[in-house]
Amino acid sequence: MVGFLLLLYNELPLRYVLLYSIYLFMACGIFFFILLLISRLKKINEKKQLEKYTAIIDRLFYSVLFGNTPVHNILEAKKYRSIFKDKKFRNMLVQNVTQLHLNYTGPPRDKLEEFYRKSGLINISFEKLKSKHWEKKCEGIRELTRLNVKEAFYDTYMCMWHPHDTLKLEALLGLIRLEGVDGLGIIHDYPDTINDWIQLNLLYEIDKSDHTAVKSFTDLLTSKNESVVVLGLRLSAKFNQIENLATIRELQASSLSESIKTAAAQALDKLPSAAVYTQ
Repeated sequence: MVGFLLLLYNELPLRYVLLYSIYLFMACGIFFFILLLISRLKKINEKKQLEKYTAIIDRLFYSVLFGNTPVHNILEAKKYRSIFKDKKFRNMLVQNVTQLHLNYTGPPRDKLEEFYRKSGLINISFEKLKSKHWEKKCEGIRELTRLNVKEAFYDTYMCMWHPHDTLKLEALLGLIRLEGVDGLGIIHDYPDTINDWIQLNLLYEIDKSDHTAVKSFTDLLTSKNESVVVLGLRLSAKFNQIENLATIRELQASSLSESIKTAAAQALDKLPSAAVYTQ
């Protein structure tokens, strides 16, 4: 085809070659202008739709949180029934209900959880959790565990075996959201490495959680997984668990890895002090 065009150009007078080249250039310019115009119009429509959906969502959640109408009646209202079929609208609802849940406690939070379940938004999050893509799995875990969906515990726990560190971290955080800091006790027999990046992020998130009373982490200190032992040492020091002093001294004097000995020495530097735990 290219050879034919070259031959055609060679046979045509120069003025025709220039003329056809100009026509071709103009056609390309018009084509790209139309593409740019379509793209611009699409963005304008998306912005208008976003503004429309945002206003509807604000009214919807105001009714859920502060109105006296039961959730199931709100969902059956004609003004919401048709728009609920829009996938983009439902995804925006999931994002909003997850964010609002962080800002409320007590009855308002219970209403949000009820809305999340009865509206079927919970199914969107479960679909993400069962996705093959780790990014989607992270979203699903974050949404389900923040909204206290206990049924997600097993699938969240299984994500700890995923090779991607970010998903492992999100799974561990999910266990903490569902079961509190005590939920980490389940990792005693965990075979994979919980690296320093994951552990430091865990400790940071625990700082922001409610941990006025925490059970002893003695079980983690006896794990066969060295990274779990290191995490147990860090948690014992963080929560001033002086009941673990003898075990920590044994670990420091043992022939185990340097990482365990170092973590044990660091824990001993912070202990003993007033314990914050329940037996």
